[in-house]
Amino acid sequence: MSIVNNSRQPIGGWQLNSAAGAAHTSPASDVIVECALLEGACHVERRSGVRDSELFFKGSSFDVTTKLATPPKDGSIRLVNGSHRCEGRLEIFFLLQWGTVCDDAWDLKAAKVVCRSLGCGAAMKAWGEAWYGQGTGIIFLDNVKCQGNESSLLQCSYIRWNVHNCDHSEDAGVKCGIL
Repeated sequence: MSIVNNSRQPIGGWQLNSAAGAAHTSPASDVIVECALLEGACHVERRSGVRDSELFFKGSSFDVTTKLATPPKDGSIRLVNGSHRCEGRLEIFFLLQWGTVCDDAWDLKAAKVVCRSLGCGAAMKAWGEAWYGQGTGIIFLDNVKCQGNESSLLQCSYIRWNVHNCDHSEDAGVKCGIL
């Protein structure tokens, strides 16, 4: 996590000072804060389950960015906007971004593959027409047809990556049981 200090607010119980390269450990919250204030940047290392709300004071003006150490693999899938992790709009990762899947030919066999891939229970419903809300960005797959026994959605047939005749009002969704 990178933090840009715009306000010199205390972080983790410490008031940041002007010493470049200062490092402090806060015994109260078990957080290490390293700052290079000449560059206006700090690095926060959490040693235990410290929440962000414990690190930043309400109203402080810190810009926070988080970088994943390793992005998901191309073809990774997730369900978003559902009531639990095994329900939602289907999104697939490709070329360093998440995109959606069109509902043309979308059925329970394809939903079964998604549920199995995500470690969820049985497929209960294959939704279309953006049941879980419209996504944004690229629609990566269209006309996905599965037998139902595939271990990955990419083993099913589809037109080709990023080839479709859809808009986000046709985003596919899935409802799986929870194990």
